[in-house]
Amino acid sequence: MKSLAMAAVVLALGAGLGACGDVNYPSVSSVEVLQGEVVISTIEPKSGSETTIQDDVPVDAIFRIHFDEPMDLNTATDKIVVRENPGESVPVTLGARLEVVTATPQRALTGGLNHVLDIDSGIDDTSGNPTVRSYVINFYTAP
Repeated sequence: MKSLAMAAVVLALGAGLGACGDVNYPSVSSVEVLQGEVVISTIEPKSGSETTIQDDVPVDAIFRIHFDEPMDLNTATDKIVVRENPGESVPVTLGARLEVVTATPQRALTGGLNHVLDIDSGIDDTSGNPTVRSYVINFYTAP
């Protein structure tokens, strides 16, 4: 296990950019896991849209989701969710600035458990084009 100071994550998820005529559908380009304002460590994603993060994600983690287009936060409200095993949702506060949406859990995550960050399809960019892929990111919190 890596120490919390060294255990961080940036997931460079596959571009997944779809085009239909002149329409570009937005996609997630990366997800950072932060402790406070510090991004901790980097991992490459696994193939497909399901990615597993290493152990020791801090219980006070913040998730910074990078899209490849400026996003409409109003369409993300129920589409970015953190779940604790066996499925209990952890309420998150969302914030956005251009291509970055930040999901901050409203309480500390339970230590030593499997968690999932779900980023569902259907989040619109500021032009009204929806994401067409969903992302499932599995991680374990530090005990």
